[in-house]
Amino acid sequence: MLDAQSIKNTATAENKGYDGGKKISGIKRHLAVDINGFPQAIHITRANITDRDGAIALVTLNLEQFKLVRTMMVDSGYTGQNFANEISSLTSAKVIVVKEMSYTNFRLSPNGGSLNVHLVGWEIIIVYGVTVSVSSTLVS
Repeated sequence: MLDAQSIKNTATAENKGYDGGKKISGIKRHLAVDINGFPQAIHITRANITDRDGAIALVTLNLEQFKLVRTMMVDSGYTGQNFANEISSLTSAKVIVVKEMSYTNFRLSPNGGSLNVHLVGWEIIIVYGVTVSVSSTLVS
């Protein structure tokens, strides 16, 4: 699963932008988690970077982590055929846009197995660090 979170940070942070959708000035964490909710890759950008662009950068910078991935679930912030094509060309994974995210069962295989997906608990915090590496540490 891929997702992003905009986070407020202080004026002394070196890299920050404004996320117009969420009305937040700060940074954005782009995060990939496995089916158990464990972080697999993280990429920090300015908040004004789109979810799609941040996700493509995340995958590009962490290709080794995505070698075996066959399906990526994303929310509606990642729509668009160009995004799906770019991810497929980088990883050969199929992108599935989940219209309604829930913390209940996702169907994993045509064999009928299901599993509760525990997503990473997003914290609503203000990052007081001078560098964005502080935000990476808070996630892991």
